[in-house]
Amino acid sequence: MTDPLRKAAARMRPGSLASGLGLVLLAAVSYFAGVRLSVAFVPMMPAGGTWDWWVPVWISTGLAVALVFRFGWQVVPGLVIGSLASEIHMGTPVLIGLAIAILNGTQPLVLQHLMGRRHDPAHMFARVGPVFRFIYATAVSTGLYSVFFGSLVLHLSGRTGFDGPSLLWVRWMLGDLSAIFLVTPILTLMLFRQVDTRHVIEPESIAVFLVAGLVTAGLFATDGIALPVGFVLFPIVVWAALRRNAFVVSMTVLLITVIATVLTAMGHGPFIAVAQANYAILPLQYLIAALALTGLLLCSATAERNRLQSELADMLTRLDGEVGERTRELAETNRHLNAEIAAHERATRVIEGRNRIMQKLARGSALDELLQDLAQEVTAFRDRWTVRIALADPRGHARVAAIGGEGAHRETLRRDIDVYGAGRVFLNTAIMAGPDHRLGTLSILLEPGTPFTEEDRVFLAETADLASVLIEHREREERLRTLVRYDSLTGVFNRTAFEEALQEMMGEAAREKEKVYVLYLDLDGFKAVNDTFGHDAGDRLLVEAASRVSTAAGTHACVGRFGGDEFVVAMSAVERVDVEATARAIIRSCHIDDAVPGSATNVSASIGISAYPGDATTVEAMVRSADTAMYVAKRVGGSCYAFSGERAGGLHARVWGEMRAPHSASVLSSQVG
Repeated sequence: MTDPLRKAAARMRPGSLASGLGLVLLAAVSYFAGVRLSVAFVPMMPAGGTWDWWVPVWISTGLAVALVFRFGWQVVPGLVIGSLASEIHMGTPVLIGLAIAILNGTQPLVLQHLMGRRHDPAHMFARVGPVFRFIYATAVSTGLYSVFFGSLVLHLSGRTGFDGPSLLWVRWMLGDLSAIFLVTPILTLMLFRQVDTRHVIEPESIAVFLVAGLVTAGLFATDGIALPVGFVLFPIVVWAALRRNAFVVSMTVLLITVIATVLTAMGHGPFIAVAQANYAILPLQYLIAALALTGLLLCSATAERNRLQSELADMLTRLDGEVGERTRELAETNRHLNAEIAAHERATRVIEGRNRIMQKLARGSALDELLQDLAQEVTAFRDRWTVRIALADPRGHARVAAIGGEGAHRETLRRDIDVYGAGRVFLNTAIMAGPDHRLGTLSILLEPGTPFTEEDRVFLAETADLASVLIEHREREERLRTLVRYDSLTGVFNRTAFEEALQEMMGEAAREKEKVYVLYLDLDGFKAVNDTFGHDAGDRLLVEAASRVSTAAGTHACVGRFGGDEFVVAMSAVERVDVEATARAIIRSCHIDDAVPGSATNVSASIGISAYPGDATTVEAMVRSADTAMYVAKRVGGSCYAFSGERAGGLHARVWGEMRAPHSASVLSSQVG
């Protein structure tokens, strides 16, 4: 049975069906209850008033969004059923109620789609970026979708009441926004079990609730007095956002909302004093939405600041641990040295010299400088020795990093490395990092008749250990710098490093009145290789493509990888003809008729080009313009390039003809196959 059939069968099992029906029923009942709770304020209005439909906060809207966040699209039928039942219960004609119910039920799906696939509802309200996306998605999904079309339906059916279509849209919009900003965070955190009850019952949280409730009740219990409500309530919300979590802040705003709504519905409070009864809902809705929005933004900023501080503290703790571990190792080495040479005067010079080296290590001195100091310490221990410290490079060849000692042999040591393997007067001590990893060699040239004692052997072994510490420390720092700036697979710049380099190039170009070009390229056919022959083949193809792009771009260009099969090249102080030549060279080098031998899988490159300052003046705009131009090149068949703002017509045929070199498949095929 194929995977799609197996998944379909799993969905048809009785347990799955029962679970799905249970979710639909839960959503329908919850939505209906939310509507009834929302309109519960209407009976509180003064008798004989002229108040029309008066619902400041549509609780059911915020509840529906939280349910979709937690359970997904499965609850949408229940939301539509609950909304339709509510409309019919309130006397709305069936067809009009069905239209509004469909809008109400699908609005959370629109919001979730605008949030993107990668959003994490459980932790969304603890980060500033997701909160801003949440606000944007809420405004669009309500104002331009559910509220807009819902108001249009009511207006066309003549059911706008005393409002008119514009005021109806405003009231409906504010009611939905307030509910989503207020109710959704509370229910989402509860549904994802992100509520820590200890924070809710802490004295400071209780104090926030008490102050918010008493102050709100005092403000809205007045009659006919227009008090500055915002100046009093906003500091309470700000206090809660800076000191507590998102759940406590939302509960505080909910408490303020309930008290203010009840008293305003009963004809009390500052909004009755400044507006007709029918319109008192508007300033109340503005206040609720502003308080909820302020609380969300401040609370997410505070949570993100606290998270970053915690991560920084953890990182510092780890660094302290590594430094402590290395310090303990060095202390152990020093204790051995003190025990071995404490009997004579040389011990003090050795220890002082090595301490100076460690201090220079801490100050960031270069490795060769540190090893040269170490070589001088060896010759200070035995003034008749000549010392060489050689390091193994990645190709296995020796590189002389330090020379110590005086005499006729010094120039020979510097000039002829191979002499170390021939003479018996050389004593070699390996510099090791673990039992199987050789970093280099500490070599001593002895004058004829010079004795070599056990003390000397121990000294050289300890010197090699210290050299190992210095080399490993510097190599670790270099690895960390490489990981921060370079793509781990291909070795070219990662996105952050490329954008920094591009920023520098644009700044230099602005000062020198020069141009900067960005080439954004995508490998056509890479997905077929990756999907058919596996990620290993795809990775090898990316590594080879990065090498070819770097070679074709030249040594003065900056090459980076933005993820997947997308590469970028930045060139400065060049003319358009040079950029076109580079683009053709890249396409030519990446064009392969048979990417994997015998597979008939073709790989090529499509390139989009943007220029500074002609097309854009910021890094983001430069990359975006080149990306857009790249898709223009793709649309005409790929294996060509296009400049930002220009059509790619004619380019495909010209570049494709130039690419048909007979050797274009063999090199990369052998690498990928």
